[in-house]
Amino acid sequence: MKTKNPGLALFSFIVYLFLLGPLLIIAVTSFEPGTVLKFPPTGFSLKWYQNIFDVEMFMSTFKTSIIVSLLGNVIAILLGVPAAYALNRVTFRGKDTLNAVFLSPLLIPGIVLGFTLLKYVVIT
Repeated sequence: MKTKNPGLALFSFIVYLFLLGPLLIIAVTSFEPGTVLKFPPTGFSLKWYQNIFDVEMFMSTFKTSIIVSLLGNVIAILLGVPAAYALNRVTFRGKDTLNAVFLSPLLIPGIVLGFTLLKYVVIT
């Protein structure tokens, strides 16, 4: 795909690099064998991934997360499919408002929501 504006393409690349760079650094340094994060890593180890499954608190919360996510998905499917069908096939008063309410969570970026949850929900 050719771009008509190379400056915009460069700006977009810099923005993507700025957003994805920290995730890439975290992913690479997670394989560091030492206790201190170093970039670039001095070696390769899966030690920390193995150790996480030995922590009882992690396993308990992981199990809870799996159960909650499965139940949430089942509920979302049971409510979402009929709602989507009704919004698409049936004409009724308030249809546009209801559609806007259902689509409003898409306006909140996941990172902003995650940061807010981290800041206000995590027990310190």
